[in-house]
Formats: sequence, structure tokens, C-alpha cells
Amino acid sequence: MNGINWTHLVTLTLSPEKGSNELKINGALNEALPMGIIAYVVMAILTYLIACITISIVSYSFFTIFSFTTLLGLIVKGLLKAVIPALLASYIFSYYCNRTYPTISVTFQDTFKQFMYAVGVFAVLTLVQNIIFVPFMMSLYTNTLPSGLVRAVIFILNMCTYGWTAFTLLKLCMAEYNMSVRDTATTLVVSIVPLIVINYIIKNIF
Repeated sequence: MNGINWTHLVTLTLSPEKGSNELKINGALNEALPMGIIAYVVMAILTYLIACITISIVSYSFFTIFSFTTLLGLIVKGLLKAVIPALLASYIFSYYCNRTYPTISVTFQDTFKQFMYAVGVFAVLTLVQNIIFVPFMMSLYTNTLPSGLVRAVIFILNMCTYGWTAFTLLKLCMAEYNMSVRDTATTLVVSIVPLIVINYIIKNIF
């Protein structure tokens, strides 16, 4: 589809080490950008459909819940949450690297490529997480499982998703720029933490 090799995403998701080394040679921004966007859109659609189907099994009918307007809103909101943070984090990453490690050639385009590949991985993992969560979601309506257990499962799944995505991004940047684990991890923290703080402020203050 439009020159996208989806095996790159599969390999990267299953084996960040192998996938990042492969993408260092074969990866390109004109593949990473549409790949990340398409993967995120598909994840948003399937996640919404799964939620509607799950709720319809235990409660209201599917067509009472389903709304194209809601689905479109989720897709747009999801893309904004995926692409804009990737753009900002890529700019901070490249700026920080060029100021802190002048011997390493870091460009915004290459960094944005790594972040968009990571967005694709995050979308895949999120979809898998939501599929796994289906029986626990149903238990919220049927009261078959303790709410504490459900919250614990949600927390563990989220940590696995975010942790594996961060590990993948670490491997991508290390392979691309031949940076050490410490330097890459430090730069990623500098790049991502401000976005987390901004997102927290927007959600809780404004």
C-alpha cells in the first residue's frame, strides 16, 4: 500500500533490536509517516468497534451505541495526539542532540521518522491490549470480577504498552545515530517529559 512494507512494522513490534537495524538501512520518512498514521487510524476504528460490540453483548444494542460522528472524532483526536507530539518531540530531540552531542549528526527528518515508526508500534500494541481487555471490560458491566483486579490489569497492560514502545524508540534512535544507551535515553527523556507535563496541564487545568 503506497510503497509501505508492513513487515517492517511487524518485525519492529516483535523484535525492536532486529527491526531497528533493518530500518536503519531500509527505513524512510515517506514510509514511516503514512505507516504511523494508517496504523493509528485502524487502531482507533477497531478499538471503537470492539468497545461497541462488547457493550452491546452485555447491555445496549450495537446501533444504539455506535455513532459515525463519535468514531470520526476519535480518529481526528487520535491523530492529533499521535502526530503533533511526535513532531514536537522530534524537534526537541534533534535540537538537544545537536547542542549536547555536536559530533553526532542528527536531523529533524530522521528523528521524526523514528518517532512515527514508534507511533505505528504503539498503535499495534494498543489494539492488542484492547483485545485482551475485552473480557475484563465485560466484567465491569456484569460485576463478575473485582474492580480492583480490573484496574490492576489496566495498569499492567498500559505499562507494557508504553514500556515496549519506549524500548522500541530507544532501539530505533540508537541504531540510527549510533548513540549509547545512556545518551539516547537521556535525550528521549528530555524530549518526551515536557510533552507529558504539557498534556497533564491541558487535561487537568484548562
